Amino acid sequence: MATENLTLSVMYFPNESFPVCSPAGPIIILPESLLRMRCSSEIANPEVSIDVTTDQTRALTWSSSSIDNTALLSLDLTVGVAENGLQFTCTITSPTYFQEMSRSCTIGPITVVPLTIPTTELTTEPTTESTTDPTTSSTTTPGTTLERTQAPNTDLAPFPSGIVATILLLLALSFIVNILLVILVLRQRRLIKVLRAQGRSQSEPDPEPYMNLQPTMNTEYIEPVMTSTEASDQHVYCHSIEPATN
Repeated sequence: MATENLTLSVMYFPNESFPVCSPAGPIIILPESLLRMRCSSEIANPEVSIDVTTDQTRALTWSSSSIDNTALLSLDLTVGVAENGLQFTCTITSPTYFQEMSRSCTIGPITVVPLTIPTTELTTEPTTESTTDPTTSSTTTPGTTLERTQAPNTDLAPFPSGIVATILLLLALSFIVNILLVILVLRQRRLIKVLRAQGRSQSEPDPEPYMNLQPTMNTEYIEPVMTSTEASDQHVYCHSIEPATN
């Protein structure tokens, strides 16, 4: 049995997801901003050609590179007013084997939004003589249109609703905490009073059932005065106490 190795080269065009433009479609950007643009495609077999075209007169150089099986064209552009309306078209072709196949994607158009104060248009009524607009210090003719720059709004912007809600929530929490602290202090004071009362009752000794009478200098007998009811109910025995002699 004889064997033989064969090498087969498959020709193919990139699939329908290529080329890929980033950012794709319309772009709105501020002047003097850096715009990073990329156009990539599968390399395929044979390798496809990637071209970026634009209607701008000045030449822009795109950098070419490849990563694994991906070909890439890139351009970092500082956008100015001159790039307003600019649009780039990225196209992939295979002129050797797939001449009839070609696909493309677009970056843009680019809209440059200038940072200017809003203006209002003033249309003058037709008159027979020229008039002078005191706000612009210029002379206008009948039927012309003036543009007057509005003064910037100096009114303070209102607080966002989220900040107001947060402040109200903090105030409510502070009020509740203060009430709890007052209740805690009152309870502590009441507890202290109870403990003090218990301490006093424990420190005072109970009176003894039998107590010794102390001598006194008063030797005069005082007859108790009793009502008739008391006299009939009980007998009273009174004795005079002689002062003790040493």
